Amino acid sequence: MNPTLLERYEAIEDTSERMVQAAMQGNWSEVTRLEESSRQQIDLLREAAHNVKLSAKELARKQRVLLAVLRHDAMIRNLAEPGIGSVDLLFHRAGPSRLH
Repeated sequence: MNPTLLERYEAIEDTSERMVQAAMQGNWSEVTRLEESSRQQIDLLREAAHNVKLSAKELARKQRVLLAVLRHDAMIRNLAEPGIGSVDLLFHRAGPSRLH
């Protein structure tokens, strides 16, 4: 059975969730392995996405999946480099006028 476009998006979401779990356990080699798997899934998704029209309901589902993947990515980044979040916060507090 050939997976639908949305099933491909959801497979990427599942992989990103497993990456978060591996990162929480400090298993960075597994994170790297899953990241490569995710790249392959994204390549397949790009090939499958040509000329595919999604309904409004499907677009909403796609958006939910993409937001989940972005959240997972942020969680992994915070686990990989926890100090980055505090540096980011300092830049936001300083505002653009204080950075020059």
